[in-house]
Amino acid sequence: MAQGVVRGEGLGVGDVEGGAQPARRRLGEQGLGARTGLPAIAGVLHDAEVLLVLTAQGTQHLQLRSAEGTRNAWHATSLGKVLVAGLPERERDELLAAGLAAVTGRTVTDPAAVREELDAVRERGWAEVDEENEVGVRSIAVAVPSPHGDPPRLAVSLCAAVALTGAGELRAHVAALRACAEDIAAHMDH
Repeated sequence: MAQGVVRGEGLGVGDVEGGAQPARRRLGEQGLGARTGLPAIAGVLHDAEVLLVLTAQGTQHLQLRSAEGTRNAWHATSLGKVLVAGLPERERDELLAAGLAAVTGRTVTDPAAVREELDAVRERGWAEVDEENEVGVRSIAVAVPSPHGDPPRLAVSLCAAVALTGAGELRAHVAALRACAEDIAAHMDH
């Protein structure tokens, strides 16, 4: 992938956060974060990082906070894994070959293992991480469908504190996350 490429460009609202207006309504106040109690985040792939373009707080008493504009290593986040899983093989290979640095002690850094995980993500349609990007945090993510089978440009995720939400409990929200992603896609300018 060429340096400086933002996979979220051209989403139709005039900037890299192209899906932000439809996503803001569906993730925020009355949206997914409010319904699940968990923080909801939207992100795009930017070079070898995920750029957070929208965050919406949940309703749990103890809240995780992610700031819009934050960048994270793609291979350590559920957002990054679901976006990269949808890329053409050549682009996935370029990202894997660029090196995968450990962010925490649980970050998967072996390219073959990450490739296997990306294949599984592509097959099931969602990604998860468990303390790979931040100790004490797990997340799941789904790509927002792009028109005409194009690679996804935007993904949405739910994150949770490991101490409050078990992996199975978080996975139980995959259907709601998928429905949210499809709703966002239906209301985006393509």
